[in-house]
Amino acid sequence: MPIRRFRHRSHPLGSIGLVLGSLLVGLLLLELGLRIWSVTWITKWPNFVLGARTVHNSREAQRFVDDDRLGYVPRPGFAANGISFDAEGLRRNGDAAAPASDRLIIAAGDSYTYGDEVTDGRTWPAHLQALSGERVLNGGVSGYGFDQSVLRA
Repeated sequence: MPIRRFRHRSHPLGSIGLVLGSLLVGLLLLELGLRIWSVTWITKWPNFVLGARTVHNSREAQRFVDDDRLGYVPRPGFAANGISFDAEGLRRNGDAAAPASDRLIIAAGDSYTYGDEVTDGRTWPAHLQALSGERVLNGGVSGYGFDQSVLRA
């Protein structure tokens, strides 16, 4: 009589759980290993996001003013180093004249919309205005989160 061999079939959820658990343990060990290797970070667990915001606020103090609802907004009328805001605190789209159109596009967002580290005419809202022939308002602000962008829009 032949011997029957049964194959063990694993449950898909168990396999997914094993993979996720392995990844979590691996990342935790990597974090601890790097902290031990660098010695100074064993007892220090700084808040890097708060540190980045502190640097951002000190660096951008000239461009922005405090706002009770949004935290900070662009300073109306500010202009320096290729960055300028109009009277409403919206980033200008360069030297090109705004198209005479009845329609209006509002671009709201963070540093990508704002055009961090580029001049007024090099932001994507400025390019959108040139390509579409419609007037585009750049309401992006560097360092904004989703909630601030929605409120600003």
